[in-house]
Amino acid sequence: MLNKGMLVEKNNKCCINIVKETNNLRQEIQTHDVALAAPWHNKVPLKVSICVWCLFRNRWLTKDNLVRRGIISSDNQLCVSGCGQQETIDHLIIHCNIFGELWKFIKNLIGVYSVDPFQVTDHFNQFVHSSGGYAPRRLFLRLTWLCCTWVI
Repeated sequence: MLNKGMLVEKNNKCCINIVKETNNLRQEIQTHDVALAAPWHNKVPLKVSICVWCLFRNRWLTKDNLVRRGIISSDNQLCVSGCGQQETIDHLIIHCNIFGELWKFIKNLIGVYSVDPFQVTDHFNQFVHSSGGYAPRRLFLRLTWLCCTWVI
């Protein structure tokens, strides 16, 4: 038999779980906001937008994703550039000695100076917002980032 105290305790636990789940969902939505809005722009070809959209969702066929799907063995995870590191999206776009050099060149060319973050979405946000609140400059940096990613 349930008494009133047990019902209150059960309801409190239920409310706490709902709050925790809501906070987790809010955090997931915030991380996916970049993936939802960033790639789409009317000046960018659709194939480039789709490519970056897949990138933000970790859907590129990198070797770590191919191993996870069981398509290749775990022995074949080294980067295609020959740098000796495991091939992941973050490695290919940011940290690879071959492909990552493109970002250093572009940053020096347009005058953006920053330390590279570890994740692609953070890299996008940092690159685009490095100029502050000036909207035309942010648009230019966003288009530059999308084009460079397409080249890689």
